[in-house]
Amino acid sequence: MRISELRIIRYGAIAALDLNFGDGNGLHVIHGPNEAGKSTCLSAISDFLFGVTHNSQAGAVFGNDQIRLEARLLLADGQELALRRRKGRTRTLSMADDANSAVSDSLLAPALGAMTRERFAALFGLNDETLRTGGMDLLKANGDIGRLIVEAGGGLRALMARLEEIDTRHHQLFAPRRAGEREFYQAVDAFGAAQKTLKDASLGHDAYTQHCRLRDEAHQQKTDISQNLAELRRLRTRLERLAAALPQMHEISVLETELAALAPLADLPAGMGASITSVLDACATAHTRHVAAVEQAARLGQQITVPPDEAALDAMRDTITRTIHLGHEVQRHQALAAAHEEKRRAINASLASLRQRLGRGADSDLRQFMPDRAVLDTIRRLADARVQWESQHDNLNQQLARTEQAMARTQARLDSLRAAGRDLPVHEDAPALAALPTEMKRLELRADRLDQRQASLDARLAALGGMTVEELRHLPCPGPDAVRRQAECQHALRSEHEQLASRLAAAREQLTTLHPERARLEQTGSAVTPQMLATARAARDGLWRDIRSAYLDPATSTPAATRQLQATALDAAMDRADTLSTQLMAEADRIARIEALRHAISECDDKIAFFTRHQTHLNEQMACQWREFMAPFAALLPHAATVEALESFVRLRADILTEASQIAHERTLLAEERIHPDTVHETMLRLARQLGVDPDQPLAACVAAVTAALRVHAAEHAEYGNLKRELDDLRATRTLQRTQAAELDTARQVWEGQWTPAIQALGLPADAPPALACDLAAEWGAAPAHIERLSELDEAALQARQAMAALAQVLEDIRLHISPALPHDAVAAAQALEQRWQAAQTNQTQREALRPEYDQAARHARESEAALTCAQAEVAALQARTQADSPHALAQLAQRLARRDALADSHAQALHTLSRMAEGQTPAELDREIDGRDLPELTAEIARIDDRLKELEQLRDNAVRAEQREETALRAFENNTEAPQAAARREAAITRLHQIVAEYAELTLARNLIASAIDRVRAEEQDPLVTRAGQFLSLATQGAFTGIRTELDARNDPVVQGMRHDGSIVPVTAMSAGTRDQMFLAFRLASVETYCRSTEPLPFIADDLLVQFDDARTRSTLRALADFARTTQVLLFTHHDSIRDMARALQAGGTPVNLIELPRITAPGPAAVAAAP
Repeated sequence: MRISELRIIRYGAIAALDLNFGDGNGLHVIHGPNEAGKSTCLSAISDFLFGVTHNSQAGAVFGNDQIRLEARLLLADGQELALRRRKGRTRTLSMADDANSAVSDSLLAPALGAMTRERFAALFGLNDETLRTGGMDLLKANGDIGRLIVEAGGGLRALMARLEEIDTRHHQLFAPRRAGEREFYQAVDAFGAAQKTLKDASLGHDAYTQHCRLRDEAHQQKTDISQNLAELRRLRTRLERLAAALPQMHEISVLETELAALAPLADLPAGMGASITSVLDACATAHTRHVAAVEQAARLGQQITVPPDEAALDAMRDTITRTIHLGHEVQRHQALAAAHEEKRRAINASLASLRQRLGRGADSDLRQFMPDRAVLDTIRRLADARVQWESQHDNLNQQLARTEQAMARTQARLDSLRAAGRDLPVHEDAPALAALPTEMKRLELRADRLDQRQASLDARLAALGGMTVEELRHLPCPGPDAVRRQAECQHALRSEHEQLASRLAAAREQLTTLHPERARLEQTGSAVTPQMLATARAARDGLWRDIRSAYLDPATSTPAATRQLQATALDAAMDRADTLSTQLMAEADRIARIEALRHAISECDDKIAFFTRHQTHLNEQMACQWREFMAPFAALLPHAATVEALESFVRLRADILTEASQIAHERTLLAEERIHPDTVHETMLRLARQLGVDPDQPLAACVAAVTAALRVHAAEHAEYGNLKRELDDLRATRTLQRTQAAELDTARQVWEGQWTPAIQALGLPADAPPALACDLAAEWGAAPAHIERLSELDEAALQARQAMAALAQVLEDIRLHISPALPHDAVAAAQALEQRWQAAQTNQTQREALRPEYDQAARHARESEAALTCAQAEVAALQARTQADSPHALAQLAQRLARRDALADSHAQALHTLSRMAEGQTPAELDREIDGRDLPELTAEIARIDDRLKELEQLRDNAVRAEQREETALRAFENNTEAPQAAARREAAITRLHQIVAEYAELTLARNLIASAIDRVRAEEQDPLVTRAGQFLSLATQGAFTGIRTELDARNDPVVQGMRHDGSIVPVTAMSAGTRDQMFLAFRLASVETYCRSTEPLPFIADDLLVQFDDARTRSTLRALADFARTTQVLLFTHHDSIRDMARALQAGGTPVNLIELPRITAPGPAAVAAAP
């Protein structure tokens, strides 16, 4: 896929930008200053292919809904797509020529395949930062390029993983540095622990008796302490109960003293104080309510009384209502009087001209003189037709004159163009001639470059001994693959020879250490046998059974001296068995080590003999292979003494033959390409002679003159055709205008026949001007409405006078019955009367609203009086019962009774609380138990008991632990299985040690075998990706490096090496940073080329890729990118002028480079950019 055109609309800070990549082939260098939008263009390409992301900031300037990205794509199968992309969530892709025809993103699937935005950026995008990072990664062969290297090493990823597994297991088993997580040291620790446990697992008779005695003593101590603890806890509980009851008893004593002071009130029952207080409160409340009810009823009675003046107005209700209505009518007539008078004057002014024409007075009636309405309409219609006819007649005469003048000018211009020969067309296309100078110059430069390349090729052939291309082509020579395989075989044999030498030296060094060790072990040892160990263990077991039976038999009568002798004999037997066991194990270990050393010495001897024979065989094999390989190519021996020199000669021969074929092919293409430019050149010379241009002037000047003459001829020929069509149109227009003039004359004659009778009916002479007749008709047309309006105004004046008289009459009648007096003006008097009437009506409404409230207040006054009488009777009855002389004395008595009842309730509650606290004991019993002690004394005694309890609890815990410890010791004595278990663990540890040693040896051997296999596979299966990357590196470094190879270092990690033309190897660590960057670029280009060979090619986008390179390296890298552009489209964005100048130089030298200049974006605005010449 190639991008032919890219248009960016309202994206980022770019309002409109067009990028034209032609047919998309070759290297495209997009140059622009900072802030020219290079980064925006890069982002736009990705967003067009994969969609504008939701969180993109590209719409920050113009808005997200304004983003438009359009592109024309050319696919490898010849298909062409013109698409448009907008920002949105779904269906953002459409055809470029129809924005409403949304299409699915699957339309791009044939081009993108399974490519994602992230994978596209990782594989097809490269910038300076990524390039520098990739160059540093080559030092360790990791990251993206590390994956390429592993694949380039023959697909050894599985073996590399297996090596990692072996190394991991290797370190888990053993390492010289001791670590707890390694299995060898874990087995050694297990052996030592089992050996120690086996020695400690025994117990004597005296120890058993001592444990029994200590157990019984601890049990008795625990029992005694538990009894003391129980007694102290009971005493503490009793003291806590007394301490809690002491404050309560003091409170009861205080309450009894206060109750004794209120003893005279004992005859009155409980609760009587509350009854007296309730009756007194009820009496006071009833009195307050009665006073408030009486005051409310008196106030409302005054508010509902009707005043005398309002009563008089209510008696004349109908008369006052009629007066108010007449007052409103008179006010309305007075308000309209001025307007009516103004209308009357205006109407009389409008009719004044008619009265004057008829000779009538100012107030005369015009109805009898009015003409018929049809006559007025006819006059107006004919007057309007006369005005329209005159206007059309004048316009038509002017148009006819202009048409005649235009026809004369057009005919004169046609005659001049015909005389100049512009009436005949020229069919050649001027744009086809514009590219002729550039094309001819390009072909000449291309021919010069081919000559330079041929000279360079001849010089290289002279360096080979003066052979021609044909001689070099027919020279017997092996193919590159055969040479590479031979070189790999030789390299593999040399590597194997070096490894054999290293292993031979290691085997000999190992042998020098094994002989002394075996001699030392053979001189040591002991005479212990397994039968001796079995006899000792049998004696030990017999003694142990006798002692155990005696201890466990309750009726034993064995004397103490006998038991002591048996215990001593058992200890001696156990020591003897352990000693023999240790000696026997040491002897077995010594014998095993001697056998292992013998086996190792034998293996070393075999290895030394094998490695020596194999070295000799390898030397013979390398010499034989080289002789057999070079036998058919004896003529190459002067040029290729070694396989490395042969490789260089084969590559040089292939390059020369390829270069010769390319030169011959390009000369053929050049001859074919010159056919079309030569034809165009002949056409241009013929046109020059035809158009009067000098054909002998320089080509560029001649093309410019012919192009200008063609443009002039084309413009004047087009003008000639337009003028001919314009002249035909003017002739048709003149005919039409003359026809319209005849029609207007006929219409004038008809009008004159209708005008004379109409004007006479209006009373005007036949020669009266139409304007005068039209004005008079307009005045008669408006007169009926004015006359009708005058009649209406007279009727309104009469009604106003009648209403004023009626109002004055009714006001005279009312003035006699009301006060204060009304104003003398009738209208003012009517308004004052209306205000008094409205105020009286408002007051009456308020009184009616207060009537229910007054009735309710009177009822409340009666009810409160009855309640007050009842309450006063209850107070009098209580005074008589308690012999109180006043209500105040009765209230004081109620307070004392309430205090007595509260003290009695508190006393009863205190006694109940004390009874619950003392578990039913009476205050007297508690007082005897306290025995005069106060609260601080009881608290101190409780604290002393707490301290003693803590001491006893600690002693009891110690006794429990001692008893448990002795019980455990006795159970261990009765069930002693630790010794056999320790022996089993020791034997298991020994077995595990042997297994670890065997597995460690197997893993070491397996790792060496796998490493050797990897070396052979890498030599036999060099990946084509590395080979292609080496070709790119050779081109980028101008032949300083001829190829790339991959190897495993001493740690089996993949590393990259460069090959120079003399066959020497340069590791990445010895390369400069710039060379590493070029190597990373070579790998990336090879990867992209591999991808493009298997699927649709995608554009390779480089952003300021060459900023860290010097001029020479930049120029060679540009050539490498131009060579790579034959595989897929390459877009190189840069802001460096030097890179632009180098691209121009390559373009002038014939390299297919398209240079595009971006303008600086100073503010959002439209811009269009095309390919630079």
